Formats: sequence, structure tokens, C-alpha cells
Amino acid sequence: MSYECRLEPAINKFKIKNIEEAVIEAAALELEYVKVCGACYEFTICVYIHISLEPGSCWAELVGVSVTVSSSTEVDERVHLLFKHASLIVSNTSTGTSVFYVMKEHSLGVYYLLCRGISAEWRGYEPVDYEEIKELAGE
Repeated sequence: MSYECRLEPAINKFKIKNIEEAVIEAAALELEYVKVCGACYEFTICVYIHISLEPGSCWAELVGVSVTVSSSTEVDERVHLLFKHASLIVSNTSTGTSVFYVMKEHSLGVYYLLCRGISAEWRGYEPVDYEEIKELAGE
């Protein structure tokens, strides 16, 4: 089935190349949630998108972002910003990383401050299970 998808304007502000095509493809696969991840300086940022399906069309809206930080990253104002705006922080001692989940309201501001004027190097999308969305919401 072919879909015509509308994107919440906030999604386009992340400047993710081919995001509309990715959302249409995900809608055709009937995926409800997807994430697109990319690198920005020493951070890995993932943008979470909810796709609402209707017959022949869909609506994509921003859910939030996650930011993965290595334990070797210097704690500077950017990391303090993550502590301030994260709804949940998950540390993984086996990988030496922490993941900061940031809700929609603060997502663009966090992205702009972390990337400081450059666009992230975005990779393709991947499906997200509902448990990860609950983590993003701090549940």
C-alpha cells in the first residue's frame, strides 16, 4: 500500500536526509514507532518518531530523543544540559555508556546545543519497541 505521510514540523528541524521517504517506508511496514540515529561530535543522538496510520495516509510526530554518552566524555555544560532535561538516565557499565532520554519539549533545544551548528551524520531508521518508548517517557 502506498502512503502519503505528513510530518510534524519539528521533525524537519533535525535535518534528517530522506526522512519523509523513511516514514513512508515504515508506514508501509505498519511500524508504529521508529528511530533515526546519528553522530554529532562525541554524542550519538536518536530521534524517536510515532507514526499514526490512516487509510492511505499517515501522520508522523516527534516523541523525543535519546543521547548516548561515553563514560570518558568530559562533563561540561552540554552534559549538564542532559542531566537537566533528561526524563530518564540509563547507565550501562558493560559498554561504558549512559543514555539520556529527553522528552519532546526539550528535544530540539538539546539537539541544537549538543551539535552546535552542525548537522548530525544520520543513518537509516530502525523499528522501536514500545518498551523503549516507555523509557523515553520516564516510565
